[in-house]
Amino acid sequence: MRQISAQLTRTNTLASTAGDRKEMAQETVTSPNGEEKPKVITPVETTDPETGLPELAKCKDGYKRCPICKVDKLMTQEEIERKKIVDLNNVEVPDTLLQLANANARAPNPPLKRHKDFRHCLPPTEPQWNNKFALFTAGSIEMGAAIQWQTLLVKHLEDLPITICNPRRGTWDPEIQPKKGDPDFYEQVNWELNSLAKVDVIVFFFDCNTSSPITLLELGLWASSGKVIVCCDQRYWKQGNVEMVCERYNIPYVFSFHHLVPALKKFMALKGFDAAKGKCYEFPKEEGRAKSTICAKEDMWWLEFQDTKEEADAKKTRAVKDAEKAAKDKAKAEKEHYKANPAQKAADEARLAEKRKKNAENALMEGRS
Repeated sequence: MRQISAQLTRTNTLASTAGDRKEMAQETVTSPNGEEKPKVITPVETTDPETGLPELAKCKDGYKRCPICKVDKLMTQEEIERKKIVDLNNVEVPDTLLQLANANARAPNPPLKRHKDFRHCLPPTEPQWNNKFALFTAGSIEMGAAIQWQTLLVKHLEDLPITICNPRRGTWDPEIQPKKGDPDFYEQVNWELNSLAKVDVIVFFFDCNTSSPITLLELGLWASSGKVIVCCDQRYWKQGNVEMVCERYNIPYVFSFHHLVPALKKFMALKGFDAAKGKCYEFPKEEGRAKSTICAKEDMWWLEFQDTKEEADAKKTRAVKDAEKAAKDKAKAEKEHYKANPAQKAADEARLAEKRKKNAENALMEGRS
């Protein structure tokens, strides 16, 4: 599903006008946000095969929408060529945002000795379930546009007697239609759904340089399962949504890949996996698990794997820093306002306390349902 997520994006906006196309035929072209760019490609109009309407994302072929700043940017020739490659394993995706740059995130050196019972399973081949513990790498792929985080995770875990189900298959035909009637698409999606249901742990990684709609869909499907762990960078465009879902359903959550690996190993141990003895003990199923009961902070063991202040500050974009400054200025203005109007401060605090009380009651009721 994630491999064809780029094909799922549709728009109800009509294509560029004839005047726009004429402008693009000149020596320079104007991007959708009004920025002048050198002419490097010829605009190609395409239509949605289902609706017959023009697709804005492809009418000005070569433009991509940045998932972080929402600005349409001109694609490089390298990115255009990468989309034509179907051998995804040989696609070297540059880690422009340094999500895997930390020394603890890199592949072990020397490489770990692969365990004789370790299994790395790719679609369409049926996974080998001979091991007592299995995990699924659910996260960004987007037709090879996402960084190769799955391969790196495998290198960190290949010394364990486990099965890893990785949906990022080696090759993918870009002509496959994301429709149930397409046999290849049907096979891929079924492989993922079946594997997700059978594994003991589902590892989510959100590449903050992608939109990853299918990853969001799958997180929603499995959020209350008790077998999910999430890594989502602060720069991911829907990071706030992801973090709040994880908080509501007590999902272990980290911000960086180099924290994900040790957090995952601890999560596996809590699930009954004994790495030293190479086996998995039986552990109680979580069928009676409350759906939305937020646990106490002292029970959130994953907080020990959070980014340091320095790591978090290094990731902040200018927009984030501007937003933080605006928030501080607003807080300062409110403080001065309340100093002059103490009665209003008391009234506002009472309303906020009542709102928090209702939110807590709603969460408790949902947990009992």
